[in-house]
Amino acid sequence: MGLSPTKVLKYLNFKFNSLELDEYYYVTILYGVFNKKTKELKISNAGHNCMPILIGVETVEEAFIPGTPISPLFKDINHMEKSYHIDEGERIIFYTDGISEAKNRNREIYGGRILDVVKKHKDEKNSNLISLILEDVKNFSEGNITDDIAIFILEPQ
Repeated sequence: MGLSPTKVLKYLNFKFNSLELDEYYYVTILYGVFNKKTKELKISNAGHNCMPILIGVETVEEAFIPGTPISPLFKDINHMEKSYHIDEGERIIFYTDGISEAKNRNREIYGGRILDVVKKHKDEKNSNLISLILEDVKNFSEGNITDDIAIFILEPQ
């Protein structure tokens, strides 16, 4: 199945630190490899703060994957790797902090509201679910989104 996510992050950490940047530079990334035959997803986290959302046939839950950013502050780190088997009918949502850190006029962050939207609309098609999430973020922030947003849904066939 190729390189494991932990090995890729270890290599990225090594290459990043070879640049000898100041300690306030860092990279966050959630890196995964999906095996289409076995339907196994292996994920490692390097400080990405938006946890994937697992949509099962009956359940919706966040996948907690702790991780340390790639940074000169952490030169020799070992990221953990988690595995998930994603059966037919199950999905996993990945998104960036442009969603979770969107703010309203009271400076409150959107945060875990995405999980509520997914729970409420878990049976929607992927494109509809993404549209509903984006609409909710826009409504919450009154259209004042200041960061880039990326979201996608992995659904094995």
